[in-house]
Amino acid sequence: MVAKRHGYFFSFFVCFLITFTVLGNIQALAEESTEKEVSLPEYLIDVGDALEINVWREEEFIRQVFVRLDGRISLPLIGDVMAAGKTPMGLAKTLEEKLGEIIEEPSVTVILTASNSRVYYMVGNINGPGAFPLNTPINLLQAIARAGGLGEWADKDQIMIVRRTSGKDEMIFFDYKAFVKGKDLSKNIMIEYGDTIIFF
Repeated sequence: MVAKRHGYFFSFFVCFLITFTVLGNIQALAEESTEKEVSLPEYLIDVGDALEINVWREEEFIRQVFVRLDGRISLPLIGDVMAAGKTPMGLAKTLEEKLGEIIEEPSVTVILTASNSRVYYMVGNINGPGAFPLNTPINLLQAIARAGGLGEWADKDQIMIVRRTSGKDEMIFFDYKAFVKGKDLSKNIMIEYGDTIIFF
């Protein structure tokens, strides 16, 4: 009987230890995930983006606007306002300052309704060429799949990504044939908006 009790106690202790370890791992993963989420950069408005401007209790200022090529938007009474390079919250604060000269204590909300500036381009020997919205993180191989795969006569040894960095075009090459054989796996880079991917 004593041996059985010791056996039950040992089993209970092992189960408790496993449960504690699993819960600890889950908590650690959750904390790591939260830290990663916090570190994500804020969205910066750019040319072509569609915005909804709401001013509480001031319906005449509610507008659906597009960011023009010069980076500005236009609103009644306050005219042109630079939007490009600002976060939606930052633009809302700027609008509140300008509207504060006309109405008392304005409360402005800026909503990004379409991220038209965040696109990349697939051109050449690909089944579905064109411009694609970058609305989720995507790597080069996933972008190829999204475009319907390589064309029948595409050069699989040399795919070129043209990326503009600090005002200069940079060329990055990707060997699709080597990648599917398990070589140069690090070459499957993440796509950035503005990238042009060329298939020969």
